[in-house]
Amino acid sequence: MTHHRHMELLNWLQQKTQLKSEYFELISGDASFRRYFRFKCGEQSFIGVDAPPDKENCRPFVAIANAFLSGGLQVPQVYFVDYQKGFMALSDLGDQQLLPLLNESNVEGFYGRALEQIVRLQTITEFKDYKLPDYNVALLNQEMQLFPDWFLKQHLNYALTVKQTAKLSLLFERLTDIALKQPQVTVHRDFHSRNLMVVDDKSGSFPQLAMIDFQDAVKGPVTYDLISLIKDSYISWPWALVQQWALLYHQMLKNEGMALPSQDEFIFWMDSMAIQRHLKVVGIFSRLNYRDGKAGYLADIPQTLQYIVEAGERHPEYKEIAEWIEKELMQLMVVQGALIQGKRS
Repeated sequence: MTHHRHMELLNWLQQKTQLKSEYFELISGDASFRRYFRFKCGEQSFIGVDAPPDKENCRPFVAIANAFLSGGLQVPQVYFVDYQKGFMALSDLGDQQLLPLLNESNVEGFYGRALEQIVRLQTITEFKDYKLPDYNVALLNQEMQLFPDWFLKQHLNYALTVKQTAKLSLLFERLTDIALKQPQVTVHRDFHSRNLMVVDDKSGSFPQLAMIDFQDAVKGPVTYDLISLIKDSYISWPWALVQQWALLYHQMLKNEGMALPSQDEFIFWMDSMAIQRHLKVVGIFSRLNYRDGKAGYLADIPQTLQYIVEAGERHPEYKEIAEWIEKELMQLMVVQGALIQGKRS
C-alpha cells in the first residue's frame, strides 16, 4: 500500500467515525491486494480495509456480510463503505485465528462448531442487490489450470508432454463432473483455520467462531467448505478424524433433509472435490510467490500435494495422478531445492 492510500484511508476513517485515531497500524495483508488496518480511539476499535478498486470489489463483501449477519453467523459488520475509493470500516473481531490454537484436545470441539456454521451458511441464499456466482465448468477449470500454469511451468520449470496434457485435461473434466453432480449450495470458498477467528462472546463454555474472507463466496458443491476445513493446507489431521468429521457432516446434512448418496460415495465426492481445490491452491501458492512476491505460502505446497497422494491410495481412479505427484513432482521439488525457495532467498 502506498503512503498516499495509507493516509487517505486514515483520514476517511476519522471522518466517517468522527474519531481521532490514537492507533493506526497495518495488521495484515492477505493473499489478495487487500490490506487491513486497526484503527483505535480509546475503547473503540475498527478494522479499516484498503481494497484498491482497480483490483478489488467491495460490493460482494458487503452484500455477503449483511446476509450472513442476518442469518445468524458471526462475521465482521460493515459500518461504512466507499465503493469508489475501495475503503471499508468493519467491526474488530480481534487477532485470534483458529489455526494456532488447534490441538488434539480441542480440535473436535472447534471443528464441531465450524461444521455447524457451514450447515447454517448453506441456508442463506438471498443477498440484497447481489447474486452469488455459480461454481460452473469455466470457473472450476480456470482454477485447476493454475496448477500447470504456475506450479509446473513457473515453479518447477516442468514441461508437460502431449500425453500428460491430455491426461490432465481428462482429470479436470472428471473432477468438474463430480463437483457439479453434487447438491449446489452457498459456499464460503475459503473456509479454513486462518479465516476463522476465535471470539469469546460469553454465550457458552466454548469459544465461538467468526468467519472472515468470504467475499469470493459462490453457489457450489456441498462438500467444498467441508474439505477446506478438514483438509486444510495449513494443518493436517489423521485420516480417522477426517473421515469422522466427513461422516458427521453427512449426517448433519441428512438431518436437514438434503438428499445425499451413501457414506462411501460421499467420501468419494469429498476426496474428488479436495483434489480440485488442492490443484488450485498449489497453483495459487506458486503464483503468490512469482507474481506477487509472497514466498511464505511455498512452505504449504508439500502438505497440499500430500492430500492428493493420500486420496490416490483410497481411490484407484486417482492412483495415477497421485503416483505422478509423489514419485516425480515431489521428488523434483526436493532435487530443485534452490528453485523451490523461490523468492525467499
